[in-house]
Amino acid sequence: MRASILLPCLPLAGCLVHQELYDERADALGRGSWGVGFETDSDCLVVDARDLDLGDTFTFDAYLQGDAAPGPGLFPVVSWPGAFAVYQDTDGYLVMGSTDTSDASAGTSTSISLLDGARHHLAAGYGQNGYASLFLDGTRVAFASLDLAPTPGDTLYLGCWPEEEVAFRGVIGEVRLSAAAFYGTDFTPEWTPYPVSDATLALWHLEEGDGVEVRDEVGVAPGRLSGGVWVPFPL
Repeated sequence: MRASILLPCLPLAGCLVHQELYDERADALGRGSWGVGFETDSDCLVVDARDLDLGDTFTFDAYLQGDAAPGPGLFPVVSWPGAFAVYQDTDGYLVMGSTDTSDASAGTSTSISLLDGARHHLAAGYGQNGYASLFLDGTRVAFASLDLAPTPGDTLYLGCWPEEEVAFRGVIGEVRLSAAAFYGTDFTPEWTPYPVSDATLALWHLEEGDGVEVRDEVGVAPGRLSGGVWVPFPL
């Protein structure tokens, strides 16, 4: 049996094409080879976070590829009302902060742009005596005091920020949330699918390649696509 998959026209990937992929091809791609493409402000990956126990120390990791020069706008990678958000703001700053405001001055930020058409590993860590760090491709690009006092809501959003009515532009390929501050110094991203460890709170390989249901490898925080499209994104 064959699976017919519509691949999107992302600025980083070329024009719209319709390809028929055999199930064997999908099986061969497998884990770590798919991602979700976000093209419009209504695209969103909605996660049931009721059973996610976020403490005062955590790390958010993602492999992704932003569109090249998508124009001015607010481009979220993750937003979790009451907890935290990671996004590129309207002035082009990469920010980790609360969801109370999208003002870069209220978070930990850097002027380095995430949306440049290149693949990146992004990590945001919190918990070093109230300090937050941002790492891009293993290099710490921001470190500052951040008053979060997380009180997470029941829903976490990947690639979108419904309260701001905006979404990411590009592909998110793998996402992990951990109850540990993994990165204190610069490191080299492995560019392989994340393993589950004792510190893993949730892990979305985004490996489905079809449908709207998104599995959490830990089994506590399933997601569902509302818009967005599956695209090949081999690590």
